[in-house]
Amino acid sequence: EKEKAPPPPAALDPTAAYEATQRDLQSGRFDKAVDGYLQLIQQFPKHPKMEDIQFGLGEAYYGKRDFKLALAEYSRFYQDFAASERAPPTSEMSSAIGMQVPPPFESSAAVASHACALREEM
Repeated sequence: EKEKAPPPPAALDPTAAYEATQRDLQSGRFDKAVDGYLQLIQQFPKHPKMEDIQFGLGEAYYGKRDFKLALAEYSRFYQDFAASERAPPTSEMSSAIGMQVPPPFESSAAVASHACALREEM
């Protein structure tokens, strides 16, 4: 029987996984950053950098020009971290993205539901 390869070191260390994902975002590797943020949310739901992770996920979707999912994640950020200093700009970003998404535009509840379904698939 063939042994499974051990997971990469970042998968075991929430700090290393977060830093690697941040580098992906900053380097414009948006697909990889989305995957990394979704894995962080799933594997480490109590991560001390969850505010940054949630915000970064919105940024990564925005970088991919996936405005519907960016809007969903910015809305989630605003809902979960309303006390954050980034919350008002996130609300403004959500409004700006809403103007960029061509009709027919799904309700934010439908988009958020779609984003949740994507997370559960991982």
